[in-house]
Amino acid sequence: MNEFLKNSLKQLRTSPERLRAFISAYVCDLSQFFTALRKLTESTRDVEALFQLFVVLDLSAFLYPLMIRLQARDMLTNTVPGPSNTSLLSLIVSRALGSSPLVDLPRGRNLI
Repeated sequence: MNEFLKNSLKQLRTSPERLRAFISAYVCDLSQFFTALRKLTESTRDVEALFQLFVVLDLSAFLYPLMIRLQARDMLTNTVPGPSNTSLLSLIVSRALGSSPLVDLPRGRNLI
């Protein structure tokens, strides 16, 4: 992250307008990220599926940024027809790891 910021800022320092726009967008995104993080941590008190995901299933910290971005877009607690968002997330994660939730979960492997 540090290298990303250094390189981006070095490239933009010749154009004050673009630099200002970059910094403004970055600060806005950072603010939204931490607002979503706060909402997500608060949601674990009220939403059983999120509590299960973070506490019982011991969600990998590697996936925290994904969960925070999904929370920022109201995609974790937003009700949609079909499978639950938690089930979809489990499927996505298991596919990313190259495994099957139907095979690995009964063996006790923690995919999330």
